[in-house]
Amino acid sequence: PVAYYQQVGRAGRALETAVAVLLPAETDDRVWAYFADSSTPDPAVAARVLAALGDGEPLSLPKLEEATGARRGRLEALLKILAVDGAVRRVGMGWQATGQPWVFDAARYAELAAARADEAEIMRRYAAGAGCLMSFLRLALDDPHAGEPCGVCSVCTGTLPASLSQKPTGPDVEAARVFARGRDVVLEPRKLWPPGSGRKGRISAALGEGRALAFADDPGWGDLVARLTHDDAPDGDVPDEVAAGIIELMARWARVWPVRPKLVVPMPSRRHSKLITSLARHICETGRLEYADLFAFGGPRPAAGTASLQRVTAVTASLRLRPEPIPPGPILLVDDTYATGWTMTVAAALLGDGGAEAVYPLVLHRRP
Repeated sequence: PVAYYQQVGRAGRALETAVAVLLPAETDDRVWAYFADSSTPDPAVAARVLAALGDGEPLSLPKLEEATGARRGRLEALLKILAVDGAVRRVGMGWQATGQPWVFDAARYAELAAARADEAEIMRRYAAGAGCLMSFLRLALDDPHAGEPCGVCSVCTGTLPASLSQKPTGPDVEAARVFARGRDVVLEPRKLWPPGSGRKGRISAALGEGRALAFADDPGWGDLVARLTHDDAPDGDVPDEVAAGIIELMARWARVWPVRPKLVVPMPSRRHSKLITSLARHICETGRLEYADLFAFGGPRPAAGTASLQRVTAVTASLRLRPEPIPPGPILLVDDTYATGWTMTVAAALLGDGGAEAVYPLVLHRRP
């Protein structure tokens, strides 16, 4: 509610009139659940972190990843919590245990979970028009006058602004759908190799910024793409609707490419080989690009959710480049999903070793 209040406040800044429209989505509950869960530390991971720091020597984030098996994002969030609680402290580029014991405060985090649930319920009732809209937001901000109806919102007056008073038509709904699907999801390239991975220092500049059609459960493509790329989803050709969305995404992306890609390379997949291959070939046919199947598996499938070092090591062991010459020019590297980014990073490094001058990742689904 607080974030929403800030957004609608911006809508009318320096304008005489502004209309703010809330678009609730079926996926909102899953988004709330994800962020509620990510703000609660895992006691088992916390115990592994404190054990790794037990001798008092500072450890860098990559070293802690290696020692605990925790993913980078969750590990960073946990360290901040442990630092606030006084159990660890930042020392230079690393972290050090303070010697102060840390105990998981179950009551505190149960209270936090309840607060998150209350915030979600406020937004559900707000979206349903269950009372004065301003009162809902004032309540979330602890305004002492929260119970007083504002008298001007659509619930208090019983009317919508003129531009919203008519039931949305088919073209209106289609325009909203197109708008929601027109946001670009940027994939920022990884910067440094984890120590011990076999590669050192900065990751090659050949790995460029990438794009994804959908992020998590976004209201535009999220549900459709998430179902299509789910680990248990049946494999098959890319649906026409999704293929068209990718082409529109590439048209927007083309405005910022340093050099237009000349080659499309699909990533190998044990789950969705047909999906990825058909998408790559569709891009080639539409954009008149070359197609090259340059990768193959050379080992076991990497485990999901592992720390950076383990992930890079496993992907390096499982992925190999075919002994074929790589055509000159930038490469569009196509896959179904993107989570840690290490699979694409290792693949781009292998292409760079083979002479590729630039690699741009393109995926259907950016997972959180």
